[in-house]
Formats: sequence, structure tokens, C-alpha cells
Amino acid sequence: MNPVTAELLEAAPGYATRPQQDEADYLVFPPDTRRRVTSTNRITDAPYRYICQIVIRTGGRTFVGAGTLVGPRTVLTAAHNLFSPLTGRRLPAANLTITPARNGGDPPAFGASLARRLIPSPGYDHRRDHNTRRDFAVIQLRDALGSRAGWWGQRPRPAFDDLGTSLSTRLPQNPGVLRVNLSGYPVDKGGATQWRSYNRTIRLRDGLLSYENDTEAGHSGSPVWVRRDRSMGGRVLVGVHIGFDPVTRASNRAVAITDDILRFIATNTV
Repeated sequence: MNPVTAELLEAAPGYATRPQQDEADYLVFPPDTRRRVTSTNRITDAPYRYICQIVIRTGGRTFVGAGTLVGPRTVLTAAHNLFSPLTGRRLPAANLTITPARNGGDPPAFGASLARRLIPSPGYDHRRDHNTRRDFAVIQLRDALGSRAGWWGQRPRPAFDDLGTSLSTRLPQNPGVLRVNLSGYPVDKGGATQWRSYNRTIRLRDGLLSYENDTEAGHSGSPVWVRRDRSMGGRVLVGVHIGFDPVTRASNRAVAITDDILRFIATNTV
């Protein structure tokens, strides 16, 4: 067991509690429909094996976000996960530890890695762009976790991914009809277990996809996806969760995948 993994297996009380976490992360609409992804219900299957817990350490405290493996050493996430919730300053890469398919105190199925490089979206200003359509980023890892876990959009489709995964700029149905999945590591559930939500979208406006999926602090950076037939892309990633709608306070939202975001991912994937 390497030192990073040993540290990650420490007890969950070290994680930030809800009041300490960034409040832009969440709204839960009663009844809470989130469901835990466990070792008995497919956390090591696709796509859950690609979904990472991001442990963020700053100022002697610990925070949690989420992200998605999109390459051997590359994780797609929300840009605000790269900045201290305490000071707003950009964090050193070594302050972030990434674990795919984290499942509480179980030994990480695919290991864990410190970040090597943090790359926010072009022109991202944390004070201005947090919880906006610029709120996306890539984390490059020291270790090739994707070589063991695989990654979203991997070609050719690996044997452990029965349906396949892809990224798309198009929604297969109109908002209001389309339902989407979202999965991450909410701190109200301890921050070390993965929880999925499935619900209705509301609208797509100005590069932001709004939905009724329940989220909490620790879901920031979670993939938002649609399950389709294998011939239509399989599990299609259409957004990156960033927080709630601060105007209506009646929905959560994601940065919708665009051609520019696809190019950004391709340019920075290692």
C-alpha cells in the first residue's frame, strides 16, 4: 500500500462537514432520491469506476469534490475544485488526491494519485466565474489511474464496459423531457462513498444545463450523463456538475459539454 492510499483510508471524520463546504455545490429536493453505488451494485463497473473522489486539503482542513477519468492520467472536473474554499487562491497540485471508485474504507480498487498539474478553463477567474459556464477544468495525475480503471470515452470499448461511454455536445431529447444521471461523493454521506441521482432536466440556457437531480457538497465536478443504446454512444456525458442555480434556487446545474470543451479536453489529455 503506497502512502497516498494509506492516508486516504483514514476515518471519514477528517472530511469537511456541510457548513464548511462550498455552498454552491448543492440543493436537495425532498424526498432525497440519491442512491449509494457500492461494491455489490457495480462501483467497479463502468461508468462508476471512472468517477473519482477528489480530496482537497487547504488551511489544515479537508474538502471533497468529484471528477471523471477522461484519459490515462486525466480527470475532468469543476474549475472551482482547484481553488481553496477558504482563501479563493489556486491550490498547489499536490494538495489534491484523486481516487476512482472510492468506496469508504475499502482498499481503492484502482489505487489513488496526487495531482501533477491543475488546468482550469481558458481565462477562468475564480471570483467571477465560479458556478458559471467557465467552471470546468482538467487535472493531470502523477499516476496513470486510467490504465487500471479505464476512462470515459475510451476506444476501443474495454471488456468491462458493456454499453460504452462517449462525450457529446447534443442532448438526445429536449430539456423538460430528458432525464439525466449524476454521481459523486457528497459530504453529508461522509464524502468517501459514491452516490448517484437520476432526475428530470429543466432547461439548457447560456451553456448551462439545469436539472432536478439531488446534489450536496462534494458533488461538484460530477459527470452528468444520459444512458443510450450502444449504437448511440452508450452512456453519453453531456455536462459537468458545478452547483445550484443562484437566481431561482430551484434547480442544480452543469456546464454543458460544447465543442470548445471537447477541444480543451483533447488538448490537455495525457
